[in-house]
Formats: sequence, C-alpha cells, structure tokens
Amino acid sequence: MRLLATLLLSFLATAVVATAFIVVGPGELRTRAFSVVLITPLLWAGLMVYAYWDSRAWRPAALYATTTALAGTLLYTNDLTL
Repeated sequence: MRLLATLLLSFLATAVVATAFIVVGPGELRTRAFSVVLITPLLWAGLMVYAYWDSRAWRPAALYATTTALAGTLLYTNDLTL
C-alpha cells in the first residue's frame, strides 16, 4: 500500500493539484505556471516522504485520494477558459 501511495497516488495528487492551481489560482497565467513549475517537485517529494512518515499505511492513500478528488471537483466545476 505504501509503495502504491508513493509512486502512483502522490504523483496523481500532485498533477491534479498543480493543474487546479494553474486554472483557479490568483494572478496571470504566466505567473501561476511559473510558480507551479517551482512548487511541483517540492510538493511531490513532500507527499512521497509523507507516505512513509505516517505510522498507518492507509492514511497517506486516503489523503491523496481525497486531495485528488477535491482538486478534480474544483477543476470540474470551474470554467476552464483561460
């Protein structure tokens, strides 16, 4: 479960959160895209560390699934015209 959360779910959560920030975040598109380029590796590394940091194996997977679902819902309900 931890390996799945580390390799697949943390990447998926990072990608969806980064996309949601580009679409919904404040400022110009160029500024948002630049900040996502800087933050994405740190976010992904932090999520991978959290997968092994927590004492229970199901918590990181639940957190990643919830984060992905919330960011995906935000993307789905938002107007995607940039």
